[in-house]
Amino acid sequence: VTILIHSYIVMCHGASMGLRQPFAIVEPVEGESKLKLNQEGLSVLKQMRGPIVPVVVIGPYRSGKSFTLNQLMEVPCDEGFGVGHSRHTQTKGIWVWGEPLQLKTDDGETLNVLFVDTEGFESTGKADVYDDRIFALSTLISEILIYNLPESIRESDLEKLSFAAELAKAFYGTNRSNTVQPTSMIWLIQRDFLEGDSLQETLEKALRRVPNPHKDSGIAQLNHIREGLEKISKSSTAIGLPQPHLDRTKLCDLDEKEFDPHYVKQRDRLRNLVRDKASPKKVGGKALDGEGLVDLISQTVTALNEREIPTAGSLVYYFNKDLVAKCKDMYVDDMSVQQLPMEESEIRSRSDSVMDKVLQVFDKDRFGTDVDDLKGELSHVLDEELQSIMSANELASTKVCEHAEMVCEETMEKEANQALPSANRFRKKYEACRKNFDTLCVGPGKDHNVERLEHAWARELSRFNKEFNDKLLNGIIFISIALVVIFRFVIRWGLGETIGWIIFIFLQVYPRTFIGTSSSMFETQGWKMVTKAWEAVVDNPIVDLQAYGLPLVAVFLVLYVARARIRRLMLMMRTRMVGR
Repeated sequence: VTILIHSYIVMCHGASMGLRQPFAIVEPVEGESKLKLNQEGLSVLKQMRGPIVPVVVIGPYRSGKSFTLNQLMEVPCDEGFGVGHSRHTQTKGIWVWGEPLQLKTDDGETLNVLFVDTEGFESTGKADVYDDRIFALSTLISEILIYNLPESIRESDLEKLSFAAELAKAFYGTNRSNTVQPTSMIWLIQRDFLEGDSLQETLEKALRRVPNPHKDSGIAQLNHIREGLEKISKSSTAIGLPQPHLDRTKLCDLDEKEFDPHYVKQRDRLRNLVRDKASPKKVGGKALDGEGLVDLISQTVTALNEREIPTAGSLVYYFNKDLVAKCKDMYVDDMSVQQLPMEESEIRSRSDSVMDKVLQVFDKDRFGTDVDDLKGELSHVLDEELQSIMSANELASTKVCEHAEMVCEETMEKEANQALPSANRFRKKYEACRKNFDTLCVGPGKDHNVERLEHAWARELSRFNKEFNDKLLNGIIFISIALVVIFRFVIRWGLGETIGWIIFIFLQVYPRTFIGTSSSMFETQGWKMVTKAWEAVVDNPIVDLQAYGLPLVAVFLVLYVARARIRRLMLMMRTRMVGR
């Protein structure tokens, strides 16, 4: 890519001049191994528009990182990152240069190359876990990661990057939109006196996996680190940088023409290498601007501080915890549209469908690659929600089924107590009630209440059959007495009154003939014919005698009496007319 290098824009007025300096964005927490955000520095980052290309330098303390960055930026020591010559580390935490180098690509896109200085590894009074936090943050936010090393690439230099293996497994990938794009890694060897192999060949040998036929745990760990470094870096380039001058304490006071020519040549090569590798920092497939980079820094620092000893797993959990909550809410919302109670098989089928949908959303939106544990936790959370729904369904099922069963029992009791009992009508009422019960009662509470309902039906049917014959016998006796009264005092029909007396006497005498025997009048064919006739009258499809029988009888008697009175009145009037 052809890159037009824009010189730094030197602003002449107060506010703009204030950006041409380093700003702390992350600082160590006093007395702890954790990090804290510097809001002033982050506010400078937020103002940067367009794609950001963070160039981050890491390495041991007192290895010349800050001076090298100043040289890359073409900024003198008194303006750029602080350079010290004492035994104490000069840079604390992570700092950025407030005025990015602007580069343009041949397609017209402007890139903001942001130079970032970091606190050196193994500085006095700092624990290894602190170095891990610095390295993790530097790796995640960098587009170009420069590992500044003195003299050579040693096995111990790889060991310092042990956290790289975890980070690589957790976050880095090239075929997913929800991973961190691998960085371009430059291995910068200061004071290169090596002979023989070129630095690139030396780097390739250093990163090559060591044969481990005896499964040595130490070698396995180093190979694990090498695998991680392969994943977090899309390219690894080695470059040497000799000393600028023999007197290192005077570097900031020297003019460029006093630097060693070989140093100047390699420094310019390093500048060109950084510019050639410059591309936007992308996370989740999206190029970050200043505000996006601040969000990434803020989230990463918070995640790194979540535990006393950060792990890649803890970082992944932090970055995805909101997604887990979102997926849980999505599952609950989709499952809550169901009207309980339901059959458990339907709930599980619905749950499987919703869970597949939720896990697809998780796989699509998750951040990082090593999320098996988090996915397992999400599945566990969803299983707990399913069990909660199952419990609620069981409660709802029990409530609905108990109510439906109680309605059926009340219906059977009411029907059994009717004044005009009907075995056919009793069975029809039960069948209608049972149909309604089967419609309403679903879910785990059904089997128990079906059993209760069947017991109630057997109990009420037995009681009904016993009381039915007694009620029918008493009813017929009552009707016979009614016939006697009606045909004697109301209608005055002698034959009808006689029939009433015959029926009454028969029903008083005939049942007693079965006393002392094992049979009953109710078992005779004649009585069965009587019950069939009774059923035909009482359970007829035209008139509901249970509801309208007595009113109809009353209306009939009233009409009959009225008719008799009218006939008598007309007869009297006719007699009077004849007499005149």
